[in-house]
Amino acid sequence: MKHFLGVDIGGTFTKAGILNENGEIISFVKYDTPGGGVDAEIALIGEIIEFLGISPDSIDAIGVGIPGPVDRNGIVHNPPNLKGWGEADFAKYLSEFLKFPKYKIIVGNDANFAALAEYRFGNGAKADPMVLITLGTGVGGAVIIGGEPMLGRDGFAAELGHIVIEPDGPRCGCGRRGCAESLISHKGIVRIAWDILRRDKGSIMWNMIGSNFDELTPITVQKAADIGDPAA
Repeated sequence: MKHFLGVDIGGTFTKAGILNENGEIISFVKYDTPGGGVDAEIALIGEIIEFLGISPDSIDAIGVGIPGPVDRNGIVHNPPNLKGWGEADFAKYLSEFLKFPKYKIIVGNDANFAALAEYRFGNGAKADPMVLITLGTGVGGAVIIGGEPMLGRDGFAAELGHIVIEPDGPRCGCGRRGCAESLISHKGIVRIAWDILRRDKGSIMWNMIGSNFDELTPITVQKAADIGDPAA
């Protein structure tokens, strides 16, 4: 049976697993995403492979999901939540580091990969067309049409997190203002909540976090809203 390594690089965590050809996860690990750019992430993937107790020779292919634009040639373009990345041929660098054939490394947008997995193995099985939205450090999106992700001319289609909702809204990591990601992502919700709390220190939400910003998360906001806190 064939075995594959899947890597999901997020703005906060990097998750990886070994899967079989039926999409079943055999082993899984989760690490903090390093802040040292492409080189640090590639080194982490090397550590993950070693930790999982496998060798590159036993892997049939590697898939890497990136939280940002990836063109049709697999070039990563300035992912807003991965500082210091810029533009990078990630497959080339990973291939050289692991001494693993580049043609067996597939790099793409994480939401596109997630949508394809849901379409083939998950809750979206055979739903066509299908729209998927990812919520985390950022906001991603993908559209499945004809059983494949809609990529557009350059491969950047369906970046739903960067649809502008409020033209005069907060600055997004992509450089524009008022994108969905700047408003409804983990970071966006926390930022808006903190702005409110600085003006309303008598709220339930303020008491929940004990004035400690590190305790403020979207879950905190939800819990406060559930018990009727107007600030939430």
